[in-house]
Amino acid sequence: MIDLQNKEGETALITAAWHGHEATVSVLLQAGAMIDLQDKGGRTVLYAAAWNGHEAIVSVLLQAGAMIDLQDKGGWTALHTAAERGHEATVSVLLQAGAMIDLQDKNGWTALYAAALEGNEATVSVLLQAGAIIDLQDKGGWTALSAAALNGHEAVVLLLLQAGAQMHFPDEYMTHALFQAIGVGQGAIVKRLVEYGAQVNTVLEGQNTPLSAALRWKLQGIVDVLLEMGLMKDPHHFHATALQMAAQLGHVDVAELLLGRGADIESRGNCGRTPLSFAVEEGQVSFVKCFLERGAGLETKDDAGRTPLSWASESGDSSIVELLLRKGAIIESVDNSGRTPLSWAAESGRMSVVGVLLENGAVIQSVDKSGRIPLSYAAESSKIPRVRRGYIGDEDGQFGRLHVVQFLTEKSADVVAEDIVVMEENTVSDVTVEGNLDDAPPCSSSNWKRSIGIYRIIGVGILVHLTLTWDRRTWGIANMCT
Repeated sequence: MIDLQNKEGETALITAAWHGHEATVSVLLQAGAMIDLQDKGGRTVLYAAAWNGHEAIVSVLLQAGAMIDLQDKGGWTALHTAAERGHEATVSVLLQAGAMIDLQDKNGWTALYAAALEGNEATVSVLLQAGAIIDLQDKGGWTALSAAALNGHEAVVLLLLQAGAQMHFPDEYMTHALFQAIGVGQGAIVKRLVEYGAQVNTVLEGQNTPLSAALRWKLQGIVDVLLEMGLMKDPHHFHATALQMAAQLGHVDVAELLLGRGADIESRGNCGRTPLSFAVEEGQVSFVKCFLERGAGLETKDDAGRTPLSWASESGDSSIVELLLRKGAIIESVDNSGRTPLSWAAESGRMSVVGVLLENGAVIQSVDKSGRIPLSYAAESSKIPRVRRGYIGDEDGQFGRLHVVQFLTEKSADVVAEDIVVMEENTVSDVTVEGNLDDAPPCSSSNWKRSIGIYRIIGVGILVHLTLTWDRRTWGIANMCT
């Protein structure tokens, strides 16, 4: 009856060891109690003693022949639990008795991993001194360092780094210690990792780099640390600058931090665009005001020759368009294709912007390099206007361009019939379009060549019938960024 187990599978010996009753343990052992009997979880008396740090009982059990590396149902041994619980004396006793220091549980965790995960500096130190493999990975690819970084244990991180831990073992989610520290906002640990050589331009989860991840998650403290390390540009995001990314993501406070640290307000990102260009495109009024107050160039052109006013006109926030015009933006500035802001507003169906531009003197019949006028673009496009972050234009919707067409014709535009192409299927009852447009590349619609079969214009620009035949093989597709 000495080994009778309760509903949890515990014996009198396990219970005595759990509560630290050394004398009782000795009596039960002398009476013949089974030393390696396991409870329902697979835990033995040695595990119970190690869990609570009863090193004297652990020594007694080991001398009595307890199996030191017997694993429970999860694969844990007495060493795992002693390390996790921070019982360095017990860990030392087990190691001296020959415990397997790098034995992994069912998840691949070692005693070192368990200790690092819980931030137990003393047991981590004991295990490292005993020769634990520092970079052993679990089944998810995590190491002791990544576990410590994720949980914000700076002292353990430093201890592991000083012992030579590697930082670039990607786990199953393609993250590593640096990203894990960033993800939980551990600025001090991020700094330590960078100081020890973390690759700050590593591209991992979601195509993020450390800087882009910190900006995306609005972790100002982390951004500050990375800036202190001299990282102002994110080369893996289309050559995006930190300021550009802050503008696109709407982080005004981060932008102020970047500018305060000397970020170039005219820094060029993808396609040669400036932060102001991205701010107006995203409808970020507060950013636009901030950048203008700090002297951002109104007429700075990107690689396609477009100015901030051009992008604002296409995006459709009339308040930003008005602000740029009040600040002196050139209303008839032309891009590399000869297109004006009015042309872009017309193509996007931005009714309020078209009105603002015309009120401020925009030329309604301006002709671009392909011989087209704003009305032509309004009649052509089939895509629904995009809704920018934080802004929904009153003209956004399926019929925006039809309204612009009507408005421009009422303003006595000189309609050139050969130039008009209608692609909005729901605005004209009998439009026939052949061909598949799904594969058309971005930024190319303005340069498509087209052939028109039959068309008829009744009244002033009201389109009644159009037959359109597309031949994709003969189109000249041009990229607007070139």
